[in-house]
Amino acid sequence: MSLAKILNLRFEWESMVSYRKSYDLPSYDGDINNLKNFIENGHKNNRFRKNFNEAMSLAKEIVDNHGLDSIRWKTTVGIGDSMYGLNIAYMRAFANQKPTKFQIHFFHPKDYVHHYEDPESVVERVEYIRSRYMWKDIVDVEYVFDSKDTALYKKFYEGITRRKNSELYRYWALDPTINTTPQDNKITLWRPSGNMQQQMSNSKSLLLDSEWQRFIDRLQDFGYSVTEIDYRTPIHEALYHIRTCEFCLSYEGMWHYMAKNLFKPHIVLSDSSITKWHTPAAVMLNKKRGFYIDRDMKKFEYYIEAATERAENYKNVFFRFVNGF
Repeated sequence: MSLAKILNLRFEWESMVSYRKSYDLPSYDGDINNLKNFIENGHKNNRFRKNFNEAMSLAKEIVDNHGLDSIRWKTTVGIGDSMYGLNIAYMRAFANQKPTKFQIHFFHPKDYVHHYEDPESVVERVEYIRSRYMWKDIVDVEYVFDSKDTALYKKFYEGITRRKNSELYRYWALDPTINTTPQDNKITLWRPSGNMQQQMSNSKSLLLDSEWQRFIDRLQDFGYSVTEIDYRTPIHEALYHIRTCEFCLSYEGMWHYMAKNLFKPHIVLSDSSITKWHTPAAVMLNKKRGFYIDRDMKKFEYYIEAATERAENYKNVFFRFVNGF
């Protein structure tokens, strides 16, 4: 299901049940009370109506997270896991039109540094990026350090209904006043070869380090300026290079949520289904798509155009939803 369809769930439901006024309902307005009434009682007079099952599914999609204002979240040392939870909390607060309480659990001390070369602590990175979220004050964030909540550690989160086909609740934006004007032909790239823990023969890591280097060399041969960032890059520098690039090129992970929240064109080398979950606007390159570095570089401009179009579409739909709410 596309983001546009998800963002217009209420409109879809209203259109479906009001068509020719064939549904027997007290009102065709998609407000929360009518949706709840439809879920509880709609089957009595409407279960044989056209598209009833789809209308019921849409109603449940909207109602599921409505009114909940508390989320407990387990994070890890990667900034993406924290931004994933923050996005959910901010969309929740906006949809409910009231603050969300977001309790984020760190299973390490406040000043924990995961790698001896890291320029800042895990918590400092989270706080830096959170302070640059759009409407940052609509979420009340509480940090729990050295958490001993083993139940939360195992199940990752509480207060969220995870929906396979919904992209809406995982989307939010960084402050729109941040300048994202791209520098011509600038690519910001991150690869996993410098990670503290390597993922060999993994669907998230398709290229060896030598292949990544060959890819970079070919991009430079085609006139692109490639800037590499990794986990050792200070977060303010990572933000600068992502916001000023023409597009991002990466494996699945690391800085992907920063690119997502800036609506930057993104090409991801991945065979993992998790890529579509976290970065649905990104263009995936993999063996299934038949991309080979030396043979297919002349196709690369096509992938850039596709990624640019997808990013712009998601951006337009997101802000149309936010401004039209």
